Amino acid sequence: MSDKYGSIFSLRLGPRRALVLSNWETIKECFTINDRIFASRPSLAIGKYLAYNNAGFALVPYGPYWREMRKMVTLNLLTYNMLEKLKHVRLSEVDHCIEGLKSQCIKKGGDYVPLKVNLSKHVEHLTMNIAIRMLVGRRFSGEDSEDGRFVEAVKKELYLCGVFVASDAIPWLEWMDIGGFVGEMKKVALEADRVLDSWVIEHVERMKDGKNNGGKEERDFMDVMLAMLPEDEMIGGFKRQVVIKATVMVSNS
Repeated sequence: MSDKYGSIFSLRLGPRRALVLSNWETIKECFTINDRIFASRPSLAIGKYLAYNNAGFALVPYGPYWREMRKMVTLNLLTYNMLEKLKHVRLSEVDHCIEGLKSQCIKKGGDYVPLKVNLSKHVEHLTMNIAIRMLVGRRFSGEDSEDGRFVEAVKKELYLCGVFVASDAIPWLEWMDIGGFVGEMKKVALEADRVLDSWVIEHVERMKDGKNNGGKEERDFMDVMLAMLPEDEMIGGFKRQVVIKATVMVSNS
């Protein structure tokens, strides 16, 4: 198409226009010189239903709220000092994973035997445990546990992030829910929200106790966000609890 229409042309995808770039000069022009113009993104079903109506900073359109959330994440959550403080989480989870693999290969007599293991399952649990411990200070403890339900919701969310939702291209088709993906997103969001609500309440209570004992307990990302965001003020039109839940949900995806 670039041979016919040139190095830059537009396509209409439903109600939206997409710009197609096919050489480095136009790419540089759009993403370095005029990057702010192209920094936004359309509102999609995943942002509406899985990220609390675009409260998740990774899915929100460019604007004051996005800039504020990006500032909070880069200057307070993903700083070198914060990641160094939580370095032991990554190390301990890797050790825990290796010990779990070793224990499966030990006979009753204490000798090691060759054994086939589902390594992908162990790696999945490892990555989830690292993420959840850094975000909310918890570990995956089984499929039927509270954190197990959240992990299952995250898996479904990752799948739903990759599907084509017809209403993203043609908004008036949303009521038909072709493929049933919107309905599935609503169910997943409801399940995740129940767990996230309980975690936020738990952290608020723990923070109150921490103030009474000098605040010496180790802080995870949710603790940092609770301490930073004003309790009674709206942030970009969202309540503090919604911003925190959306950030945790998006960070796990």
